[in-house]
Amino acid sequence: MQANREVTAEAGDVVVVHGHSTGEPERTGVILEVLGAPGHEHYRVRWDEEHESLFWLGSDATVRPGSRRLRRSARSAGVEDGVADQVPDLEC
Repeated sequence: MQANREVTAEAGDVVVVHGHSTGEPERTGVILEVLGAPGHEHYRVRWDEEHESLFWLGSDATVRPGSRRLRRSARSAGVEDGVADQVPDLEC
């Protein structure tokens, strides 16, 4: 597994936080914005529970590439009009 500093995530990617104990569900969200300096990134994420928070990647999280449409929208329209209104159905 890669160290977290090697993980590259961008707006539109999907972050999955794995449960810490047996039976605990995964949390899934869409990265809305990348914050911080290179090597110290953190993210504004819209979670499947319909709230947003700041998030730092840990060993319990993985990042999956998001759709090209979401990425393109986030880059061209900015966060306000970008992926926040286009969050896909995240049920796994």
